[in-house]
Amino acid sequence: MSPSTHKADCLTKQKQRKAQEESLSEALAATPASESILELSLAQIVDSCGIGGTPPSVIRDAFLKQALKANAATNCVAEFLPNNSATPLPKDSRPFLGVPISIKEQCDYEGTDTTLGYSCNVNKPASSHSVIVQMLLDAGATLHVKTTVPTGLISLETDSDLYGYCENPYNPAFTSGASTGGGAALLAFGGSKIEIGSDIGGSVRLPAHFNGLYSIKASHGRFPETGVVSCCPGLQGVYLVTSPLAQNLEDLTEFCHRFADLKPWIYCHTCAPLPWSPVGFPMNQKLRFGVVRSDGITTPTPACKRALQLAVDALRGQGHEVIEYTPPSLLYGVSLGFKIAFCAGSPTLKPLRKGESINEAVINGNFIQSLPTFVRNIMVWMLRRYSSPAGRNDGWATLLEGFGKCNSIEEERELFVKKEEYLAEWNRSLNENKLDLILALPFPTPAIPKHTTGKATLLSSAGCFIYNFLDYSAGCMPVTFVDKKLDSLPEDFKSSEEYLHMSDISRDLHGLYDAEAMHGLPLGIQVVGRRLEEEKVLAGMKVVEDALAAIGIPFTPKKF
Repeated sequence: MSPSTHKADCLTKQKQRKAQEESLSEALAATPASESILELSLAQIVDSCGIGGTPPSVIRDAFLKQALKANAATNCVAEFLPNNSATPLPKDSRPFLGVPISIKEQCDYEGTDTTLGYSCNVNKPASSHSVIVQMLLDAGATLHVKTTVPTGLISLETDSDLYGYCENPYNPAFTSGASTGGGAALLAFGGSKIEIGSDIGGSVRLPAHFNGLYSIKASHGRFPETGVVSCCPGLQGVYLVTSPLAQNLEDLTEFCHRFADLKPWIYCHTCAPLPWSPVGFPMNQKLRFGVVRSDGITTPTPACKRALQLAVDALRGQGHEVIEYTPPSLLYGVSLGFKIAFCAGSPTLKPLRKGESINEAVINGNFIQSLPTFVRNIMVWMLRRYSSPAGRNDGWATLLEGFGKCNSIEEERELFVKKEEYLAEWNRSLNENKLDLILALPFPTPAIPKHTTGKATLLSSAGCFIYNFLDYSAGCMPVTFVDKKLDSLPEDFKSSEEYLHMSDISRDLHGLYDAEAMHGLPLGIQVVGRRLEEEKVLAGMKVVEDALAAIGIPFTPKKF
């Protein structure tokens, strides 16, 4: 296909979206101010939309108006969906009656394209709804928009030739994250109540961290995956899991509870028959948290260190026990996980057309993966031999070592044997340390500047990816904001011992870090439990949130 075909299909998609925007703007011009509707909780919306109450279409119009504003400011909407507002019924019959829910572009919605950011998928509408879309519609939800994604999904930024760049609502010079970056920008702007995203290496947690939101990366089997098109079809070693984001913890928890009550395992074979089991920690129950300060590959920046320490101090102030936790080797786990995820080669570049761009990190990763083994071994040797001080690039060398393809089925199976051993090691470690939950960082920096995924590299998301590999339940929650006075690097930082011993990966990340330019960007942390412990993680996030509020630092998001 020629580059002109790619450009023509991108233009077609952009014209379609522009026409939708103009039509909606005209139709909604006379709609009155709706700030009070936007501030309703999920539960309040359902209650207000019962028989004789607020029509769901009124709720929809209010959020559509805000979605139009969000898209104008950030470029977060891929497509505006037709009116599917439910008919008012008793709230017990429709647990999501009237709730405006946005869906990531990769979720099939009958009659609309599921492109994954590739122009070759334009004008190829889905023939049916994904299972989660159908369930939400049956439960009365209003699905009003599909949100933008990066080309091929795998990225730290939401950018594609098809949809353009999605900027951070807090500061347009920075990214909204990826791959659920469009949905995160929309949520932060108040244009949706819940975003249905997906996560294979941080794709709902990084955008939550970058945009001051709450998210839960569920374990495989908790939410339906059929019809949520994967960037890595057939991948089993590291699951791409459907997972939600919300503006606040109350709505996120309410959504997860109500959705589990729909018994999704009846609708989708990918779901485990696991009813909702509320976990409420009593006021006098003291929990034991393990804090993981680093992902074993990168060095966190001052702002992120401070956010994690705020949570630690707040929990200790409420009598909870927080220990410094050294888990099984994160470097080994990430290296093994990357090997399993990409042992058959990267599928990300396969649908690309001539002239179609993709982020630099994927290009670099694909190049490294394609190198002959002996060339890669030379690179590994040079990193270990010529890095000064000695050992500072050992982690990068280890990751590079395991980046090649498998040469046989036997070699691939051996990787899964190693994975089972690694999972068992984690289980023993958590038991021995008697941990209820883990505290960790989702990313070493706040939101990165636009067009810097190549410099940050996908390896910087290792602190998220490890919990995908383990299939643990992992939530992300906001704590505070970057403060240029508190979080700046010392003037002599590059001559310090800390910098001299940093890996090249960490040096590049710190090169992107500028507390003054990043002032006011949100900062989040992860709260992690074991597999299928979504209820416990959400309850743990509530404990952290309450502890922060008790010391006078509740997170207050920006109003847009």
